[in-house]
Amino acid sequence: MIDAEEALAFYRRTNSYAVTVLKSLPSRIITSLPASVDERARNAIYEVALKVVNECRRMIAELVEGDQDAAKGPSEEREPE
Repeated sequence: MIDAEEALAFYRRTNSYAVTVLKSLPSRIITSLPASVDERARNAIYEVALKVVNECRRMIAELVEGDQDAAKGPSEEREPE
């Protein structure tokens, strides 16, 4: 059985790998385009891909941050009822 620490370590490695792959995505998309695609279209495609990558990276960062908060456990400070 996998313990919580192992699972969290695997999750963090997976997120790190995803961020690494995402970094190269826009340039890989551009190099895979046919030569008939003009420079203006290439730039537009690159900008959209970059926005997608940045949004994915932001969501991954939020997930990791949420996991770190969850790992800390419940806060000792409680909201007044």
